[in-house]
Amino acid sequence: MKSRIKHIWLLFLSLYLVAAGETACAQLSGPYLGQTPPGKTPELFAPGIVTSDTSVGCSGWGRSMEWFVFQRWIDGKSRVYVIHNKEGTWGKPEPLPFGRKYNVGDFTIAPDGATMVFATQVVID
Repeated sequence: MKSRIKHIWLLFLSLYLVAAGETACAQLSGPYLGQTPPGKTPELFAPGIVTSDTSVGCSGWGRSMEWFVFQRWIDGKSRVYVIHNKEGTWGKPEPLPFGRKYNVGDFTIAPDGATMVFATQVVID
């Protein structure tokens, strides 16, 4: 019985967190994911959307700030997410489609703003 209650509680918590994240993202518009442009005082960037209770690593902007990509470390594994700006509104973070297959690690955005170069631990036969 306790196990069932624990699972139900985790399900509700997960649904709440997903809904909260989508609500926060739905409100993001303008440059810098709707955040205050960077200044001289360090601050967490986009709390609850980019910055969370997990470790955050690399991040970068695409050409003309059309997209933002960032890295989270979850259970010792790198996960890379992208957020797209469509018609002035930022979407929710989505995992890179090839991220798990190639175990994407640290990355950088090339000066053209359209190319991402990343490290991986893929063994090629």
